[in-house]
Amino acid sequence: MEPMADKLNILAINGPNLNMLGTREPDIYGADTLADMEARCRAICDADGAALDWIHTNSEAEIVTAIQKAIGTADWIVINAAAFTHTSVALRDALALFPGRKIEVHLSNIHKRESFRNHSMISAVVDGVVLGFGAMSYVMAMRGILEMVRMSTKVKKPNTPQTNPKCIQNRVTADGVEYRSFHAALVALGIDTRGHQSPRLKLKAAKTLEYKGVVFKIVEND
Repeated sequence: MEPMADKLNILAINGPNLNMLGTREPDIYGADTLADMEARCRAICDADGAALDWIHTNSEAEIVTAIQKAIGTADWIVINAAAFTHTSVALRDALALFPGRKIEVHLSNIHKRESFRNHSMISAVVDGVVLGFGAMSYVMAMRGILEMVRMSTKVKKPNTPQTNPKCIQNRVTADGVEYRSFHAALVALGIDTRGHQSPRLKLKAAKTLEYKGVVFKIVEND
């Protein structure tokens, strides 16, 4: 496959008890360990020049923090929230804040299991769900992301003249911290994004802008 033109950043989040895969109910979850799944996903991403950040934690708070930190740095989140899928409003709210795209992943088909596992708290705030294919659920999610990005790039190139600065999404700094866009910075800082187009255009023209008590600056390309 042809590598990505620009570096794509994917964050994979794995929730409670997934570190026990390989020994935990293999008739449901399969014999693959979490390390096996990571190795497969890394190979897929490496082949396309994508960066993969892979984390596991049994802590709900750590997952929320990881999602918050991904704002402005990750393009996609792939999340298997495990048991927190069915219980966590905090995870749902954190994912709703993330401006990039998101895929929910499950090894088993949660709709064929116990009734308390049938409902997902986070499905309503992600772009799609891959479930029921064991370790292949992760592989399908990663390959799907890469293919969607590739197709999107192919569609946009003929219709997006690079000489038109209005088509370029500028990276910005907010009080010295870099974000991929003005909108991403507002979200990360908890600033209301409604009506942000006017100050964004002012920032684009002036290269620097104080807005809501924060100093924003355009990051100049090398």
